Amino acid sequence: MHIGKRIAKLRREQQLSLVDLADGHLSKSELFQIEAGHRLPKPAVLEYLAQKLDIPADHLLRYDRENPFLMKQLRQIHAELDKGCVQKAELLLKEIGETYPYISSVEQELYYLLLKNYLYIYLKEFSQAVKFFDEQIVPLVDDTIVIQRLSSTSAINLYYYVQARVFQYKHRYLESNRFFCKLLTQPLDEHQQAHVFYNMARNYYFLNEFEQAKTYGHDALPLSLKHHMWPLVTQTYILIGMIGRRLKDYETAEEFYKWVLKLTELHEMVEFQTCVLDNLGNLYLDQGKYRESLAYFQKDLYLSKHINSPQLIISYCNVLEIYLALSELEEYHVLMDEAKQVCEHEEDWYRLLIIEAKRFYKSGDVKNYETLMEKCINYFSRKNMLFFILEEIKHLACHLAKQKNHAKARHYFNLLREDDAKFLQKDNMYLEPRSR
Repeated sequence: MHIGKRIAKLRREQQLSLVDLADGHLSKSELFQIEAGHRLPKPAVLEYLAQKLDIPADHLLRYDRENPFLMKQLRQIHAELDKGCVQKAELLLKEIGETYPYISSVEQELYYLLLKNYLYIYLKEFSQAVKFFDEQIVPLVDDTIVIQRLSSTSAINLYYYVQARVFQYKHRYLESNRFFCKLLTQPLDEHQQAHVFYNMARNYYFLNEFEQAKTYGHDALPLSLKHHMWPLVTQTYILIGMIGRRLKDYETAEEFYKWVLKLTELHEMVEFQTCVLDNLGNLYLDQGKYRESLAYFQKDLYLSKHINSPQLIISYCNVLEIYLALSELEEYHVLMDEAKQVCEHEEDWYRLLIIEAKRFYKSGDVKNYETLMEKCINYFSRKNMLFFILEEIKHLACHLAKQKNHAKARHYFNLLREDDAKFLQKDNMYLEPRSR
């Protein structure tokens, strides 16, 4: 990590070329060498660059000088986030941003940006976390060897954790686990170890490596139970139950789900309770036990409406699917009308349209079924979200093949040839509640 990266980041943010910034004061080659870290710029050059970039000179001249008071504040924010004191951490971060619009020390600036990224992760603002990391942190440091030279162990650990979570959100699970493994080589307390083990288990689950996932999940459990980390205990039990479902070990999955359901009721973790109910509904659905499945999906829908869950439409869709399977069309129509009344987002509307398409298919109206399904698939394709509806695409492709519409059938079969692991991403929603 060096001052050149900061200069390059500032230059790109102002959409200046090397020639624009050098502007005859130094050569393009010299500026390139500075940005690459191959040449240490003289103070006069830094003063010129600061003036050209319209920033305080100290932001470039004092890049290697730490502010002890600021470091104390950054460590306090880190501690508050680790304890889950989000509002206090958010307030302190805002104060630092206002007090230090330009942080002189490159290392302290990086620590501050990592803490902001950590906050996005904590709030489950996943897309914002990925965007912030790529735009604000990667330009400052893209070499983990440099990270190891940081003077603050806390900053090193936070970088590994944030990088691992960003890769996780990008569905690059092997790379995510590589950074979690780096984190495990660092000094960690048992709270941190529990979170690392859980996330590694989750990554292995999405890689279809279920035995590895179980191992890390069982490593996370005793640590999270020991320290009464109930949300993490809940997520880990849900994950182990999901592994049981994938391995068709329904008895074990049911045992884990029902145990953790009692835990969520005991600790009044309503949002997690809806996740468990959803999983139990799917567990019975996997076994063709529609009545048992319906009972859990209905409980999930009741609670989701009560807390105005961001997954409310998914809860509606689950119940609607079972009504269709049981041919209870009167109940279906009443609930569909209710779901349409509360539908606020375009994506949710298309989820309901998929259910309507299935109703047309069940009634033998294949023309309307094909029209609606093609409309929905086109929408989710534009949104790069086909992994949510792979089963529906497969059903349509098979239907079209039976209708001897081979050209269209081939088109939809080709859509299914994308990474099969994406199918598992449908279960992301069952691991933990989303932020509101």
